[in-house]
Amino acid sequence: MITLQITAAKEKDAEEILNELLESELVYAGFVTPIKSWKRKKDKVHYNFNCLATAFTQAVLFKEIELFLIKKFPQKDFIIYSMPLLNFSGQHEPLLKKETTSKVR
Repeated sequence: MITLQITAAKEKDAEEILNELLESELVYAGFVTPIKSWKRKKDKVHYNFNCLATAFTQAVLFKEIELFLIKKFPQKDFIIYSMPLLNFSGQHEPLLKKETTSKVR
């Protein structure tokens, strides 16, 4: 299991991406958080992304999700990355496996 992080330039974009992933059963659950981030551009620092969508999914789905988002949202500016979930409490792990689909099955 992983947490999937998707940084987006606009909150609306992050919400739309998360909603599409949920409807496509590629993630189990998620939330959107406003953030402030900066990046270095040559010798100056510039404000960059302002929203983070976090979702829970199976690690084997990462590449499928990445390709899905690139195809579905070619015009949106986002960065996708993941972090492992080592401990997932309660009944969430079996639910996550049941509620997400994969071509790997």
